[in-house]
Amino acid sequence: MGETLGQPEYRRVRDDLHRKIADGELKVGEPIPSTSKLQEEYGVSVTVVRRAVNELRSEGLLYGQSGKGVFVHAKPDTARGEQATLERLAEGFANLERRVGDLETTNADGIAALRAELNEMKKHVASLQAHLIDLYGRTGQPYPHHIQPAATDTHGDQAAGA
Repeated sequence: MGETLGQPEYRRVRDDLHRKIADGELKVGEPIPSTSKLQEEYGVSVTVVRRAVNELRSEGLLYGQSGKGVFVHAKPDTARGEQATLERLAEGFANLERRVGDLETTNADGIAALRAELNEMKKHVASLQAHLIDLYGRTGQPYPHHIQPAATDTHGDQAAGA
């Protein structure tokens, strides 16, 4: 048949099948004609039919079952809605992945900052302890190594009864 109005043959076949699905001539759940019947109906090669069918598959209108044939999956409006839903889900998933990645980085950075702060505090405590030992020594008093520091709660306040 050749190209009609400058349009490639596979587009002509695809557009006609698309119209038939939209109009209900090819119903959801039913098989489309075989490749050989489509070749005969449109007067085109197997390559043209396969390309048209593959494009309709990628649009979500058709699906294949190995050994059984190609079936109508959805009408164009339904397929567009499903595609939009899938795109929103994919976007939401990508956003969630970014947020989890940010949390992992933030938590790792936060933990590293807390560790650095804790190490700094340990240095200060060691310095204070050294000064305290020195003061005890200057006064001629033995440093009481057996006395434990007062217990503190999670906010750094002394625990009751300590």
